Amino acid sequence: MWEPDSADSDGDGFINSDELYIGTDPFDDCPDGSWDDAWPPDINNDTEVNIGDIMEYFAFGAYPSEVGDPGYDNRLDLSADGSINIADIMTLVPFLGTQCS
Repeated sequence: MWEPDSADSDGDGFINSDELYIGTDPFDDCPDGSWDDAWPPDINNDTEVNIGDIMEYFAFGAYPSEVGDPGYDNRLDLSADGSINIADIMTLVPFLGTQCS
């Protein structure tokens, strides 16, 4: 049985409930195209985590912000806590240079 608070159905390192909040697919660990939000640290959906993903935080004024702010985007809130801050960017660091397939 699927338990949204503890299960990581696709094995990508993010629990299902966080992926649902972020807006990524908890049953898909790698994007099939730029339209496919699958792997949470791959913000731009190019199957690789790199500086381009970090730059997304600054491109549209999302960093720093919280729920209700004009720049807030839950897709960038990797900690799923309602606030986009350094913790979200630091979540990307272990994934830098990695690629899904």
